[in-house]
Amino acid sequence: FFFGTNVLSSSLLRVESHSCRMATDGSRLLVPQERSLYGATSIDDAAASVEASMVSAAGRRDYGIRNLLLLFSLVINITTNVMGAFLPLEAVNLDISIQSVGVLFAASPLSTALLSPLAGWACGRFGSSPVLLASVLIVVAVNFGLACLPIIAQSPFACFCVLVVARTGIGVGSAMGSSAVLTCLAMFHPDAMGAMNGQVETSIGIGFAVGTALGGFLYGAGGGRLPF
Repeated sequence: FFFGTNVLSSSLLRVESHSCRMATDGSRLLVPQERSLYGATSIDDAAASVEASMVSAAGRRDYGIRNLLLLFSLVINITTNVMGAFLPLEAVNLDISIQSVGVLFAASPLSTALLSPLAGWACGRFGSSPVLLASVLIVVAVNFGLACLPIIAQSPFACFCVLVVARTGIGVGSAMGSSAVLTCLAMFHPDAMGAMNGQVETSIGIGFAVGTALGGFLYGAGGGRLPF
């Protein structure tokens, strides 16, 4: 949704910008007799109208991208928090000790804290779109691996290692996704970052609550593989 809308809206803006330049340049290039014949006021008004339309389209595009980014933040946080509801019970079922479960829970926020500065640097170096796409691919790969956990790992130690890697990957994906979202919002809404940060934090909180509740419901309905 984000990439498609961004490409489409950027194309539309280029078309409207080109039309605006044509209208403005055309009004300048008319000789005085032609301007008098067609009416200079009408031509200038038309150019101003096209320019206002372009500005309005830019505003609609910016707010459309904002809504898509907030939706992305909501969905990615639902996805990364689904596992939290049943991780302790599932770990015990896999003969993993309670002490090790604490390590599993710590892996995700620790990796987020360590990788957030690097994710911010990557957004500035490569752009926010590649970082956003990479965060999605990481979260998808992690969830696919967790869904195949009974096949990948057979012993408790192997399960623990896979879960540590998965929880670390979730933290990395969250760090990259959050950094990319905030970078995009800063680019499109530089004068309203206070409101944007509040809305992002709201989407994170809702995603955490919905993801945890959804994970518990799905785990109770179909076991450890259904949530994935």
